[in-house]
Amino acid sequence: MSTINKQFLRRFSLSAQLISCLRWALLSNVLLVGAIALLMWGMWFEFATPLYLTTERLTEFSQVVISLKSSDNALLMTFSTRDSSALIALMGLWKLNLFVIIALCVAMLAKRLFTSTMLIVIGGCIAVLALSLPALPSEITGQYVGLLALILLASTAAFYRLKALRKQLALAPKSQTLIAYASQSGTAKSIALNMAKSVHKQADVRAFSDVSVDCLREYQRLLVVAATYGDGEAPEKALDFPAQLSQSKTSLSHLRYAVLALGDRAYPQFCAFGHRMAHLLNNKGARALRAVEEVDCADSSVVASWWNAICEEFGWQSQSLNKTWQRGVMVENTCLNSQQPQRPAHAISIELDGAQYQAGDLLEILTPTPITLIDDRLLEYGLDPQTIVRFNGQACALNHALTQLEWTNQVANSAQALVDKLSQLRPRVYSIASAPNDSTVRLLVRHLKKDDGSDGYCSSLLCNAQVNSEYDVAIRPHDSFRLPSDNAPIIMIGAGTGIAPFMSFLAQRQQSNITENWLIFGEQYSSHDNYFNDDLDRYLEDGFLSRMDYAFSRDAQWLSYGKPRYVNDVISSQGTQIQHWLYDKGAHIFVCGNKAGMGESVKEALRLLLKQDYLRFKQECRLHFDLY
Repeated sequence: MSTINKQFLRRFSLSAQLISCLRWALLSNVLLVGAIALLMWGMWFEFATPLYLTTERLTEFSQVVISLKSSDNALLMTFSTRDSSALIALMGLWKLNLFVIIALCVAMLAKRLFTSTMLIVIGGCIAVLALSLPALPSEITGQYVGLLALILLASTAAFYRLKALRKQLALAPKSQTLIAYASQSGTAKSIALNMAKSVHKQADVRAFSDVSVDCLREYQRLLVVAATYGDGEAPEKALDFPAQLSQSKTSLSHLRYAVLALGDRAYPQFCAFGHRMAHLLNNKGARALRAVEEVDCADSSVVASWWNAICEEFGWQSQSLNKTWQRGVMVENTCLNSQQPQRPAHAISIELDGAQYQAGDLLEILTPTPITLIDDRLLEYGLDPQTIVRFNGQACALNHALTQLEWTNQVANSAQALVDKLSQLRPRVYSIASAPNDSTVRLLVRHLKKDDGSDGYCSSLLCNAQVNSEYDVAIRPHDSFRLPSDNAPIIMIGAGTGIAPFMSFLAQRQQSNITENWLIFGEQYSSHDNYFNDDLDRYLEDGFLSRMDYAFSRDAQWLSYGKPRYVNDVISSQGTQIQHWLYDKGAHIFVCGNKAGMGESVKEALRLLLKQDYLRFKQECRLHFDLY
């Protein structure tokens, strides 16, 4: 790191410490003034009222006040020893606190940070000292107590202003390079953070929700890690930035950029948002360092190759981007709907020491094929497990190579041809269904049966695994699918295994004693597919699930009406209540399930219900989607 950067970081660190100290000093000011005002206000009412009462009533206060008389609507009094001692102590601390605030503000001015704010705070403190307010008064009036209340409000406003300034300081550029990410399920965020960490934070890293066009003027280089969500869209928290960039008149001709576009080739608009970001940046005059790099399903080898090329371009020494995995042990594997052999769903629990996660977060899991199973299958196909093959540029045994590849039922003419044919082993991601930070992490896994009759690679291994099987796992934060911080009511809409994160939601809401929770759940048969029904019944009985609506599409009662019932039908039939929760209660809606079927139909039902407000609620981050 350059000497300039080191000096900047030292200056930034000291400034952050000064801001923190000043915030604590202002908080102390709020508490001290509040205590003084409350004490004096209480005495004002206590002593003002008896002026209009009888002499006998005044006698009751003789032990507290020595003399009491009215003069020009003022209340003149001599305090008792107890009261005067308390007030003198509080006011002495307040006076000392004011001097501390002034000193901290002067230090901030010396660093030329937030000059106008610091001058206003200093001026206010000096005015309070000049009025001799931090001293025991001989006379308490309504105006005096009112002035204290005004100072209390001003101190509170200054405290929150410092909070905003601290965030502004934290977002100030610390290097010439910015890594900006647009993440829906947390993959792009994880990659961006690992990149910054690997070069010892020689690059700043931010979400696009914290980036403005003006902010880009402060950087020389921009590295974009952009996931594509839905039908070629930006992730929810990055929705505003493309519009802001396209409407801006600011030239970015000084900026050099590179885009790492994440996507899934199973979807038609593969990596569309990454390409859109490159197009917008190019239109503003920014120059591309290299062509957009497309990454299918977060392929780690492609990400690593792109990052190594970037580091070589910038002359950075980079550590490996390898993810840190933890070892988890499967402690439960139960099929919840054994009557459904074509679409079984398994409740799987993995013991993970020191697990830290929130409701809505995800679990990444690596499922290499057990080497004993590989050996048996190779012998069945007439191949020697110890045959030497070339894998990742090195010679190794065939069975060892296959533990790092996804091998189901593929065949080839030779051992080397089989290795060359297969895809690299990659993690799968599942919603966590357990209470936050529970060391037993619950999952709901559908055993995927493909149209060609083959099994899904990871789901097959997990659903057929024995208890005590071990896996490499990692918690992935899912920032866009988190419970509202203001504890607002929530409407949860899920189908099939999409109910999993809502079990975690309900567990967390129960811990916080929040009861306005509505679940709309859809599956095929109420007799077979009512997952977690015992838990849901208990939440209903205890009042933590205030409403529950089912949509079982194959149940006879709905088929007798000539059509199945899906979750989007519940949205349409309960539209008035959903609007009441959204408009009157300020609720958030969370949707989880399969994108192709349930996801699109639910989005369309919500668009029809909310009309022009659909986009507004989405921009306000009150509509949350986790579709796969």
